[in-house]
Parts: sequence; C-alpha cells; structure tokens
Amino acid sequence: MSKISFLPALALSLLLPANSYAAFGVSPTTMFFLQTAGAQFPPSQTVSIVSTAGVVPLSVSSSGALWLNYSLSFANTPAILSVNVHPTGLDLGTYTATLTVTGTGATNSPVTINVTLQVTSAAPSTVNPAQLAFFYSVADTLPLPSQSFTIGGPGTGYSMSSGVSWISLSSPSLFTPSTVTVSVDPTGLSPGVHNGIITVTHTTIPPLSQLVAVTLNISTTEGLWMTSGPLTFQYHIGNLKPALQKLNVSYITNITFNAQANSTGWLRIEPDGGVTPTTLDVTVDPSLLLAGTYTGTITLSAINVAPTNVKVTLIVSGSPNLTANPSVLEFQVPAGGLPPPAKTVLISSSPATNITTQVVNGLWLNVTPASGITPQALSAGVNPTGLAPGIYRGSIVISSPGAAGGGQLVSVTLTVTAAEPLTITPGGFRFSATVTGPPPPAQVFSVTSPYPTGIAVATSPGWLSITPPNANTPANFSVSVTAAGLPTGIHTGNIIVTAPGGIHTPQSIPVVLDVSGAVPTISQISNGAGLLRDFAPGSTLILYGKDLGPREPAAARLIPGRILETTLGGVRVLINGVPAPLLYVSATQINAMIPFEASGRPRILIEVSYQGLLSETLTVATAETAPILFTSDGSGRGQGAILNQNGSLNSPSIPAPRGSVVVLYGAGGGIFSTPIPTGLVAEGAGPLPLAPVNIFVGGVQAAVLYAGPAPHTVAGILQFNVWIDEQMSQGPAVPLTVKIGEAFSQQGVTLAIQ
Repeated sequence: MSKISFLPALALSLLLPANSYAAFGVSPTTMFFLQTAGAQFPPSQTVSIVSTAGVVPLSVSSSGALWLNYSLSFANTPAILSVNVHPTGLDLGTYTATLTVTGTGATNSPVTINVTLQVTSAAPSTVNPAQLAFFYSVADTLPLPSQSFTIGGPGTGYSMSSGVSWISLSSPSLFTPSTVTVSVDPTGLSPGVHNGIITVTHTTIPPLSQLVAVTLNISTTEGLWMTSGPLTFQYHIGNLKPALQKLNVSYITNITFNAQANSTGWLRIEPDGGVTPTTLDVTVDPSLLLAGTYTGTITLSAINVAPTNVKVTLIVSGSPNLTANPSVLEFQVPAGGLPPPAKTVLISSSPATNITTQVVNGLWLNVTPASGITPQALSAGVNPTGLAPGIYRGSIVISSPGAAGGGQLVSVTLTVTAAEPLTITPGGFRFSATVTGPPPPAQVFSVTSPYPTGIAVATSPGWLSITPPNANTPANFSVSVTAAGLPTGIHTGNIIVTAPGGIHTPQSIPVVLDVSGAVPTISQISNGAGLLRDFAPGSTLILYGKDLGPREPAAARLIPGRILETTLGGVRVLINGVPAPLLYVSATQINAMIPFEASGRPRILIEVSYQGLLSETLTVATAETAPILFTSDGSGRGQGAILNQNGSLNSPSIPAPRGSVVVLYGAGGGIFSTPIPTGLVAEGAGPLPLAPVNIFVGGVQAAVLYAGPAPHTVAGILQFNVWIDEQMSQGPAVPLTVKIGEAFSQQGVTLAIQ
C-alpha cells in the first residue's frame, strides 16, 4: 500500500468553500426522444447542472452524433443545458449518443449523459366519413353538388387515387390534417348503382392507407319532386324585412324528407323537413347585406331518393346612412411632450357597408384602420413632435360607395401649449455605508410635470446608480450606492435629470456618501469538527463573524517555496502575534492553520486584522495534540471523509471490504518528529507526528500503515492509511476514533465496512 493519497486535495476541499474543490450535480443523466416518421421533431429537454458550493466553470461536449444538438459548450454553475434532436434522414431504429459535462476542479468530473433516440413509423390517420353516397336522375342539372371527407393525423404527407374516371378529388394540402372534396360525373354511365373506392396513402415508413367508399345511384325517373318554387324576395334598405313566403312541397309518393337552406346566412326555412305533401315557411334577413342581388337554394332530400334544389333570389336596393360618434375630437399637449392617448370614433350604418378613411390638413394626425366594414371603431391619434405652441386643425373623411350624403366628416383640433418646469422631490440624498458592510437601502425621488413628458437620468461617478434610466412623467426613480472599493471618507456625486428636445432645463440632484470602516468581529470558532474548540499546533482554525474580510471570498495562494500566504484579501490572522497560514477568507468566515510556533503554550491569543482594523483578542486554551477527523458534510459527526482502496468515497452504499485499506483525513496532530515550516504545502509523504498515533475501528485497534502530512495539502492536514482487518465489525456506521498522544478525536465519526 502506497503512502501517497488517493485524492490529494480531499482534505483541503473539506475546509475550502472555494469553487475549485466543489462537486457538481447533473440531472437527468439519461434522456429519451421518440420521433414518429414524418411528424414534427420531438420537443427539447433540459438538464440542470448545479454545484455544491459557488460557481464551477464547466464545458459540454458530445460523442459526435450529427442528429444531437445542445445549447451551450461553456458556462458556469448553476446552468441549464437544452438538448434536442434533428433526426432528418434517419431510418427506423434506435440511436444512442452521449454528452460529457466536465467541471473545472470538480471532484466528480466528468459526468456522462446518455441520450437515446427511437425513430418509429406513424400511426394510421382517421378518415371521416368513410362512405359517401351521390344520387342523380335525368331531371337533375350538372354538375352534382360535391361532398367532402376529412383526414386526421399528426401532420404526415399523403396521396390519393380512386381507380374510376367518374370520381374527381381535390384538396388544398397534401399534409394531414386536411379536407378532401369529392365530385362525381354521371355522364355516360348507365342507370343503376355504381361503386368506387378512394385510397388515401400516407408517406410513412412503411406506407399506410385508408379507404373511403363512394356510391353513385343513377335513376331514369324525372319530375318526381313538385314545388311552388323558385322564390324571389325584394328589400329596400331602411324598410321592414320582406314577408315570409310559402313553399309547397310534394313527391309522387308520400315520403319523409329533409329541407336545408343554403345561403350566406340570410335564408331561413321552417320546419326543416316533414312528410309530403306539406308547406314550408321561407323567410330572409337582409339586415347585414349591402345593396345587390343574392342567390340561395333550398335542398330537398330523402333516403334512396335523388335530391332536388329550389332556387331563392333576394334583391337588396337603397343606400346606407353613415353616422360618426363623436364627430369632434380635441387633443392638448405641451411642446415637446409625449403624444396623448388615441381617441376612438365609432362609425355605424344601416345596413353594413364598406368604408374608407382619409386625413385632410393634418400631417400630425393619423387614423387606423384605413378601411373596413361598419360597424367600425376608428383609432385617431396625434404626434406633436416638432410642433411649436399653437392650435392645429385637421379632419378625418369617412366615405362609402353609394352612402347617403356621400359620407361623414370628423373635425380634429390639437392644442400645443408652452412647456412648464419639472418638479423633483426630494432635492438631494445622503447615504452612510461601511467598506465591508452591505449597501445601504435605496432611496427614491419623484419627477412630475403638467403633461406626460419623457425624461432621462444620468449619474456620476460610478458608485452611484439609478433605475430605471428613463421613464415618462409622473415617474419614481430608485437611487442606489455601492461603497465597495471606496476609501473611507465623504464622497459626492450628482444625478442629472433631462427632457428631450431641450424643453426643460436639466436639473441636478446632489448625492453624498459617507464611507466608514468596520471593525472585524469574531462570533464563533471551530477546529473543523463542528463547533469543537480543541486546538493544538497544526490544528485547523475556522473563525465565524462579521466584517472579517472582503465580500468577495478569496482562496489560498502559494508564495515561492510552496508556502501559503499569511495575507489574503487584506486579511491577516495573528496567533500570539505570529501570522497564520490562510486557506480561505470572506466577510463572514476565515479558514486558517494554527502555527507550529504555538507548541509548548497552554493558550493562544487570536486576532483578525482587515484593512488596518483589528478585532478584539480571543483567548483559547491549547494542548500538544487535539486530533480531529474530517466528515463528509463538514459537521464533525457521521460519515467520515474516507477513501476506499479503489479510490471511491466510502459511504453506506459503497462500504470498504474487510481485508482492504482505507484513507482517513484529519488535523490537530501537533508537531512532527522532523520540524516542518508553518504553512508549507507538502509534495509527498512526510515525517510522522511526534506523539504516537493509534486508530480504533469499532473499538478495536487497527494497523496504521501511514500517519503523516497529506500530500499536496498544507502542513497540519493529516492522512492516515488504515488496514481493515478481516475480524473488524461490519455495518454502515462503524465507530472510528484516532488517538494521538493522550488526546482522542471527536465522538460520532463512522466508517462503512462490508
């Protein structure tokens, strides 16, 4: 068993919330797409990528499948990856590919996403109806009325054929869903029943087909239907509707029939069928029609009987009268102001008629729509841009062919007034902030004017910001300041409020920012095992508090000689006056190492210095050894931060087999048998701790193969290679204890053994 660590940076990553030691999660790691041949592509799917701490740079690559697409190649966590497929040209079958997500420095990188694409044939479409029947007698006129059927389905292509010459087919589209029109021509056919089949073939793989049956019944009998038609109605615009007319219906025998009115909505019949002979009431409603002649039919039909049509004619005469409400519009706006809201004019007539609109004497006037059918709502607006103060008049002319009086006129007046000054409240601001504290709350000012006006705001210098940058009066603006990076003292700035076109004199709002320093405050300490406060030379030291360092965290850096810096982000930690090596600093947390120079002292004095300000002194008792074991979640309890012999992380789901070696990580072992400089980052295995090391697994002393500095981590972080004997206890949480000298590690740390 080598003394070199399986995962050199593991112990340090347990202390550093820095991104370079984070793990990241990718969900899901399997994706499935189903493509139906000839249908639209399946919708995109997304992958969520997060990290256990902060921002992790990541990259995405694929196995090279041309049908696989994804939305990003480089990003920072958290990130959303969009994945879609373009299976154009692929045969039926199953295709696989992979996406690889790599996180810079992440402990579980890379992560593979398996993508499966299945291409299948389309399901059969539906046709409705699946049977059509046509009737023809020598008394009927050609061509016969056409019929239709619909083809449903998921958007596949199709072709049609009938195999007989008397059936004709037409369709506006050869992609489902679609409606197919069917016509028949009985010319040259003998009396009797003629059958045909329409075949609809879909361009699927394999091709799929549906059938529509067509029957043509040809009769030699003529003059079987007898009616009092055709009928003619006359209507003058503005008069009462025409009176109803009676349609007598009979057949050579008594039959039950149906009656159907065919028009653009103006023809009515009552009832819609009966038993011959009978009489139908026929009425018309011309209220929505323009002047002209309209033709409709009443179709009489019965089972196994050729239908007949009765022609109905409606003649509409006269001219519509147009009305405009209101007929006068007035607008008022200050010079340089925003256009006022548009106004509505309702144009009506009886009956409905086509109209057109035209603006006269008003380049500043606009109206929509330019044409339409009454009743019609017109939107009239004005644009005062570039107009000097004064009164402007224009007109909107509404005309219609044949309208009584020729049309209507709407008068429009625009009054442009002189601009009035802006009103700004309050006239100035003062903020107070500290160099490390959060920004002070934003403050608000309002801008008003007699009429709506567009305004813009600008700020100087960069620590001052305004939202929104522009708005229309009346408006409120939020003023924010950022003290980060500023020296202590009084800082001044200005907000400039301007209006377009120079109609208002720019106004200035003064802003004062008072920046003061903040004294670091230590509220809690830990040795890296929860909130335990047992310390020794070489122990890990975690300080919690307020204003301890910069808002943007800074991670450990090396100086020549592979020594950790003792000043990081303007922060220093003094232990009995000796600068401590720093692993991580932020405003609320500092991770450091207790110098080996603290050996032989019963207590240490801890101070934090940031930007020249010194915290209160914290006195802490120390011992020659104070061992701890690192845990997976950093709480100091539960599953230990342990590697199995194969390099996997030990856990209840991945236990260590008996007869193998596990690697533990910890700190607080005191000084070494051979002195090591404080802050040194070891490149390999090092000397043993001066005090003897014993490790107990399930209460049984285990063989220690190596106990010393963890390679590639700062001196004081320890690695223990331990032999798991065949007689050791088994279970997901076997107790684990380290004894160095006379001191034991914390209780509650466990190891999973198979």
